[in-house]
Amino acid sequence: MVDEVPHDVFAALERAEPELLARLARHGVVRVEWVVGFVEPYRVSAWLGTRTDAERDALPEAPFLAEVREILVAAGLPGDTARFECTVVQSQETVDRDHQGSWFYALR
Repeated sequence: MVDEVPHDVFAALERAEPELLARLARHGVVRVEWVVGFVEPYRVSAWLGTRTDAERDALPEAPFLAEVREILVAAGLPGDTARFECTVVQSQETVDRDHQGSWFYALR
């Protein structure tokens, strides 16, 4: 039986999202989606969304790792910082073109 992801993980992600959007808006980030593993230690990945492929392509390959980690720690993500695994950037343009406009399909 798989244990449930602790509520405090989701609460921290919810608290972190507005700060992430505010700090990364100048880079074209307009959306944050979280991917959380289903088994301990419930690793977290942040998917950062831009409007266009050009905005996405202008960002570094592994963007904002330190900044996202800092925001998650400040928001109270439980456990050590190793719980936060990575960032991925995707554009709404690509989601519309390749995933029928569905972020659910894009995140799979």
